[in-house]
Amino acid sequence: LVLHNRVMRWSTRFAMRRALSGFDAVVCVSHYVARDLSRRSGIAIDHFGVVHPTVPGQHRDPSESETSGAPIDVLFVGRVAREKGVVDLLKAMRHVPGARLTIVGGAWFRDLGRLSKYEQRARRLGDRLSTPATFTGPLPPAEVEELRNRALVTVVPSRWSEPFGLTVLEAMRSHSAVIATRAGGIPEIASLGGVLLVPRRRPRALASAIRGLLCDSQARLDNSVDGIEGTNFRTWTSVYAEMTQVSTRDRLR
Repeated sequence: LVLHNRVMRWSTRFAMRRALSGFDAVVCVSHYVARDLSRRSGIAIDHFGVVHPTVPGQHRDPSESETSGAPIDVLFVGRVAREKGVVDLLKAMRHVPGARLTIVGGAWFRDLGRLSKYEQRARRLGDRLSTPATFTGPLPPAEVEELRNRALVTVVPSRWSEPFGLTVLEAMRSHSAVIATRAGGIPEIASLGGVLLVPRRRPRALASAIRGLLCDSQARLDNSVDGIEGTNFRTWTSVYAEMTQVSTRDRLR
């Protein structure tokens, strides 16, 4: 069983232990998920394996820039929803005057032709910035990758405890510097290198981090190079090798 999220959040310990005992191995995408599962089920944490996932992509040379087109100062990619911290980012951008923010994504995973109330609020805030934010809505993966490579800074301002935070890993593989909140499993990804962590739900702290990177091209380059080098080692081959080695020490009872 591979767990990509917190599961059985309303189950009793007995129900969780009974359900999990049917598997020879339980693998979590982060130590955060494993700790949470252990705490709620009462099962010792060493019964759970942890294998961090990866994202598609070939080995990249961090010294080779793939940027084309006009640069984007600050980029957000993800669902435009409260738990993703988009309004926190927009509030932070009030303290980064003149910077251009592009927000890619919508409230849902595909374009339904309407905006959620949260998206409407976000767009109103974006329109009031000194340089109004650009909202693209959902885009194809190839276009998203192209925008990431044009961005000076990519921000993942999650409010909730991300089980892993695949968006952070995707951003690290680009030529953009990366800022993310210290939430859930995100610090585990950041340990690969190339991610500047900030407290969640703190727009002013986020603004300070954004200003720092926008004003320091060497810091952006160091951040980007560290991210690319860190993710180059995270291949599907290495993930497969880890998965085949992971097993529980004892069957869960």
